[in-house]
Amino acid sequence: MTEIRTVAVVGAGRAGLQHARAAELNGVRVVAHASRGVDSERSRAFRREFPESKPFSMDDVSICEQADLVVLSVPPDVTHRVAPGFIRASRRILIEKPAALTTHRIRELVQAERESGCDVVVGYNRRCYPLVAEICDVLRADPPTQVNVAIVEDMSYVRSSKSSDLQSSYLRHGSATHFLDLVQFLVGPFSVREIRASKSQCDESFVDLAIRAFGESGVSINISIDADDRSRRGLEISTVGGCRIHLSPLENLSIAYRPPPKDASATESS
Repeated sequence: MTEIRTVAVVGAGRAGLQHARAAELNGVRVVAHASRGVDSERSRAFRREFPESKPFSMDDVSICEQADLVVLSVPPDVTHRVAPGFIRASRRILIEKPAALTTHRIRELVQAERESGCDVVVGYNRRCYPLVAEICDVLRADPPTQVNVAIVEDMSYVRSSKSSDLQSSYLRHGSATHFLDLVQFLVGPFSVREIRASKSQCDESFVDLAIRAFGESGVSINISIDADDRSRRGLEISTVGGCRIHLSPLENLSIAYRPPPKDASATESS
């Protein structure tokens, strides 16, 4: 695999700029970017910060010819629509989560990757958080038996920061996407056995979900998605050895160990 020296960023919004800045900090040149139009306000703002970057329109996959790596960082509904074409046109591509909105589309992306030979990575950056790495170290030595996941969407944030046409696509692919990916990352693949939906008691526009699943190792997984109190967000993991891990949401970690049972013979001797 050749060294990555140049990057093209598809999506000139906040996330796209973050990727471009990170690339520059790591010595990778930002040579091209794409927005809704080559002369859109976001495209001009991107070019002011990265003067060497050549502007492209969003649907112009020829941008892939400009760089060693392409970063696809656009809203979920746009990613769902354009990802197959960018995979086929790229040598390497990083797709910001989620890669698609349906399992059918995911299968198409996998097929496009196989046919094109493109190296595809989906950007679930929270796998790299230091506290997540610490949990991985614990679980390697002490496997999980039970996982409880509380996902809480901040509806006031969604309404204030997302346009009305983006709110519905964001809801099930914001916090939920990251937390569900972390579950799979920590305990391995799992199968959903039951999904129960109910109207939210906190927000009339929200539908709460309760999901029951089981991992391949037999671990039991319970997931709730609602619009209730955000302080409830996080993961709770119980292990074979009696360890209890609580990550809330990604910045606070507690690991409690059950004390070993007392040695009866030692007690009698004393």
